Amino acid sequence: MRLTQSLLLAGLGGVLLTQRAGAEDLQVTVVAAPLKRAPRDETAASSVISRDELQRPGATAGSVLQRVPGVQIQRSGGSSDLATASLRGTSSAQLPVYLGGIRLNDDVTGTADLSTIPLYAIERVEIYRGHAPNAADRLGIGGAILFEPRLPHGPELRAGQRFGSYGEHSTELAVGFGDAKIGSLVSLRRSGARNDYPYLDDRGTRFDASDDVERRRPNSDVTTTDLFALGRWNLSTRSRVTWLYSGLAREQGVTGLAVRPAQHTRVDVARQLFGATWTSPCAPGVVSCQVTVESTALLARSRFHDPLLELGLGSTELHQSGQRFSERLRVEQQLGERSLLGLVAGVASETLELQRPDDATRHARRVTSTLGGQGKLGVGDSLQLVGLGRLDHETTDALSGTQSAPNLVGRLGARWHPIEQLEVFSNLGHAVRSPTLGELYGTSALVVGNPELAPEASNGFDLGALVTQRLAGWSTRFEVFGFAQQVSQLITWRRSSFGEVRPYNVGKARLLGVEGAFGVGYREHLRFDQALTFLDARDVTPERTLQNDILPFRARWVASSSADLRFSPERLIEQWGLTLRLFRRGARYAVPAGDVMLPGLTTVDVEGRIRPKCYPIWLRAAVVNLLDQQAQDLVGMPLPGRTYHVGLEYAWEGQS
Repeated sequence: MRLTQSLLLAGLGGVLLTQRAGAEDLQVTVVAAPLKRAPRDETAASSVISRDELQRPGATAGSVLQRVPGVQIQRSGGSSDLATASLRGTSSAQLPVYLGGIRLNDDVTGTADLSTIPLYAIERVEIYRGHAPNAADRLGIGGAILFEPRLPHGPELRAGQRFGSYGEHSTELAVGFGDAKIGSLVSLRRSGARNDYPYLDDRGTRFDASDDVERRRPNSDVTTTDLFALGRWNLSTRSRVTWLYSGLAREQGVTGLAVRPAQHTRVDVARQLFGATWTSPCAPGVVSCQVTVESTALLARSRFHDPLLELGLGSTELHQSGQRFSERLRVEQQLGERSLLGLVAGVASETLELQRPDDATRHARRVTSTLGGQGKLGVGDSLQLVGLGRLDHETTDALSGTQSAPNLVGRLGARWHPIEQLEVFSNLGHAVRSPTLGELYGTSALVVGNPELAPEASNGFDLGALVTQRLAGWSTRFEVFGFAQQVSQLITWRRSSFGEVRPYNVGKARLLGVEGAFGVGYREHLRFDQALTFLDARDVTPERTLQNDILPFRARWVASSSADLRFSPERLIEQWGLTLRLFRRGARYAVPAGDVMLPGLTTVDVEGRIRPKCYPIWLRAAVVNLLDQQAQDLVGMPLPGRTYHVGLEYAWEGQS
């Protein structure tokens, strides 16, 4: 209750601010399928997921992302449990994930938990595979994923109620107001679930089925409150101020491994995001130069309560808290219709604090200064060249001392558009990921840090083509990309003879692959999409001692298909639709030695929706995992089988 009260009070403060401003007023691109290209970078391999896909019952950030070429998702249970994403065989720590322009990756593991993304407030998702756009504060080794919120454009009222299997339920309310000059949008969501789905307990004997027994997942209930507020204030035709606030409070059980479930461990999580952006011409009357100032803040904490020491944390209590504050300045000078020069400068401060009753408090702080530039050059009518370069200087302080190091990153990209139906893309880039504060200084008495860790570094190249064709109401898209990447100084973990787990740098990895996507549609009535990824991710360390060189937790191939039908009858029904989705993933190694395999997975989802003629109401229903496939995504973590979901949404929009 205390978490929810603090979240609501902070949100009311954000609402007062949004009455004067809101989140950056980016152009919204509405698409019918996740095959469209993202708008921020003309040369990068990219995809967009539209709001229609995000709003289907039972959808999670992980389930919609896993159908995009190059993406692989790691889950640890139900929809509210940890889920992380990786691109093109990189790790989840090497992939920055943004919500409204604010990076969500924590400084304990470096990963972003997709289960905390408020999909109800998201307009679209932009996925940049391999190379991040200039708008990202980190040119990550694995690219970038940007969740962009739905912006206010006038008065509106939305309300929704959803129910699903295993006690899933949610209530949503959104209120918007304003006009062409000023507007605000406030959304509130309360959700929960029991998550007590059945799973097969092999009692730790993987190859002996005689003692297997079906159990229900214990201690897995969850209650979540989300508050999202944003707004905009157009000061003039080219000057605007925007604001964003997002708050999350969650309390849930922590189940542990399937072979040894935790019955009494609980965790509560709280996170608040603040963002403000001011965009204006560099000088009065100047239309070719634009300056943007961005301010962001992230405040997050988690409190584990483990009275019976079921998780092996070494303590009955573990409190983690982190803060990140950043300021960025971007200046862009237009040199022509298709050419510009840009400058970016910024500073960010982030802290991590870990508290245990029986251990000294661990505290670390990092300050990062950034200076870089961007250039775009249009050569004739068909060739676009893009160059990005940045110098990041990091200073890290902790009890063990101070570290300071510069990191130089950059990318060159090209887009060739010789004819209307064909586009060719190519990119060459160098990226760096610094060790997180948790990797440097540890998170507990058993998980210790290594202050000598070196940053991970990557060199990557990709080449791709996009072919589009429209004829007599039919439209087709075919996209294919090949990529090659080498990552050095990989950070991994090993256990000492004293039982401590400690990170260290080891060797190199080579990532090769091909991504393909095909889509065909007939007007607004029919759409079919197919995505396919082949990946060869190997450990190429010269001193490697293991015979197996294939990196674990990475499937060699992933495929997804979807077919969508929608019609608009003249009477009674304004629109009805039916969608069928098929997802297949190959087997993966569960350990580096290659002697334990996670089996492949095939799932089928079905969704139906209907909207009556005279009322702004959507009724949606879905069956997820129709064939009731039982699977474990992480070792010992069972996933739900077949689940049912239904949702009712009321959406009214007035004239702005």
